[in-house]
Amino acid sequence: ALAARSAADGYTLLFALSTHAVNASIFSNLPYDPVADFVPINLSVSSTHVVAAHPSVAARGAAEFVADLRARPNQN
Repeated sequence: ALAARSAADGYTLLFALSTHAVNASIFSNLPYDPVADFVPINLSVSSTHVVAAHPSVAARGAAEFVADLRARPNQN
């Protein structure tokens, strides 16, 4: 929010992680628009993300995992 409200003078830079892009879908009252209030200038780092689960989880892929989660909403 601080970076979004700062002057567009080139002196304030926000080094954001990939979570910056999904904040609007996680938080309902963001004081900024993650897309409209920022301009990307450089890709500094890229990383691989891994989803891991306990061996007792029956799903053997992302699609099966999501389907299982949707079939049992509100369960841990």
